[in-house]
Parts: sequence; C-alpha cells; structure tokens
Amino acid sequence: MKLNRARIVACLLVCVMGIACSACGRNSESSNGGNGEESSLSSEELAQMQKQAMTFQYALSDDEINSSDGNAGVPVNEGVDGQESNSNDTSSVETSVVVVTDAEGQIVTDAEGNTVTEVVTVGGNSSSSGNSGSGDESSNSNDSNGDSTGGGDGDSTSDYTPDMRNFQAYWLDMSYGEDVVCNGDFLDVTFRIKEDAPDGNYALLEGANDFANWDAEHVDVSFVAGDIAVGSAAQQETGTPESGTFTITAGTAKGNPGDEVTVRFDMSDNPGIVAMIFRFRYDANALEVVDAVVGEDCADYIEMAF
Repeated sequence: MKLNRARIVACLLVCVMGIACSACGRNSESSNGGNGEESSLSSEELAQMQKQAMTFQYALSDDEINSSDGNAGVPVNEGVDGQESNSNDTSSVETSVVVVTDAEGQIVTDAEGNTVTEVVTVGGNSSSSGNSGSGDESSNSNDSNGDSTGGGDGDSTSDYTPDMRNFQAYWLDMSYGEDVVCNGDFLDVTFRIKEDAPDGNYALLEGANDFANWDAEHVDVSFVAGDIAVGSAAQQETGTPESGTFTITAGTAKGNPGDEVTVRFDMSDNPGIVAMIFRFRYDANALEVVDAVVGEDCADYIEMAF
C-alpha cells in the first residue's frame, strides 16, 4: 500500500496541532535511496494513523504542557522526541490563576457570561488581568479561588494557594473519510472534592486547545468557564456560548468536602473535526479528577480507549 491521502492528511494534522510526527519524514530519501518513489506502509501503520481513540490524562502541570516534551503523552507522539508546542502559553510556575469576585464574594462574569479571572504572581504583589473585567471588580478578588475562606465579610485574606493543573483529552479519527460533527454532551468529568478544600468557588478554566478538520486546518474553539462550589459557596449558573461560534461550555456543580460531583462539557456549533487536544485547568489542591467519559451526544462518533 502506497502513501495515500489519508496518511498525508494525518501528517499535516499533527503538524497543525503542534505534535511531533517522525513518520511525516519517512520519505523516498530514507526508504528508497532517494529515487523519488513513495514509501510503503503496512495496513497496521495506516490504521494507527487514521484512528486513535479518546484518551485522558489528569493533573498535568503547566511545565509538562509547555516543556519541550510536553506532547510526549499524546498517543501519536509516543516514543518521538518532542518539539516545543505551538499552543498558547497559559502560565508559568511563578503565577497562578484566580477568579475575580465582587464585594459579596460572588464570581464576576463578563457580558457573555464568562468567568473573569486574573493571573497573580505567587509570593509577590503584582498581578495582571487574564480576562475581561473592570479594575474595581478585580480589586475584590481573593488570593485563593474566588470566595473568602477566612470569614464572611468578603474582606478576609487567606493563605490558601491554588495548584492549577491541566486535564487533557486526545482523539483522532479519520476513518469516516470526512469531518465528524457532534454537538451537546461532549464530556462528563467527575471530580472528588478534597477533604481539606476550603469553602469557595473553584473555576474550571480554559487550557491550551488544538482542534483540526479533515482538510488539516486548525479549527478555532471558544471556551466558557465552569465552576464547582464547595460548602457554603453558592452554585453558579452555567455560562452561555455565543451563537454561531464553535464553543465548549463547562457546566457547574456543588458539593461538600469528600463528595464526588460530575461536570458536563457541552459542544455547540461544531463545524466538523477529525482530531483534538482538549485541555482545561482546575485547582488540584481542592479537586481531584477521578473519572471522565465521552458524553452521550458524542459517544456514537468519538470512541473511548479502554
């Protein structure tokens, strides 16, 4: 079997998504002595490139995501020397993301219903806005997760420091011969609230995402942040995606320390995809991901690895 369009597109896809793919370099010069002929592939190799079931990784650090081998855990790149990812750098080890709250300890949202966040330097005094929101609102944010843990007056300061980690889902399926379109329930992720988690609201924030379609083009996707309320904190309303824009919307949940809660991630206005690296960020000091499954609305199209 000669190198056909499916293999070419697969190689283009992984390049678009910032993943190293040594197979893309397997050409006539290396396998046929430079005679200009196409390389041959076994049916097993071709099948592996065409379809890789959904796999999950939990609690990846920003260092693991942003390092030179940050994509080593992606199945198509296993055993390949990594290249630096082209994904946007979400943060450094010196900073953490916190949720902006108002004087009453409620999460501040922008005009589209997205949770307003800011990047705070750990151990320092400087901060910069990581999302839209007024300066007056951001001045009321706490050093923890968006709600006061030291008292009920909204002015208390906590020594709590979040540990922002990344959840990652990887999938590729070109076996349909066309783009996959599914909307609605995309992923259901179950968290365990840690026993020592302070009362408060813990945001589920956008990570570095890569989506691609059958034509090997990058597909932009928006993200609406979610939230898990713990203890006395109020459960937040789920945000609303912008109509006509490919969006993944994280839901909300509420529980007490020791509880398990499930958050649904919805897709809307999906234009069609064949590959993805989907990530979101969460506070691993308060939350532990214990399970993840493909949602019922996408289960017929996105196969999970077991």
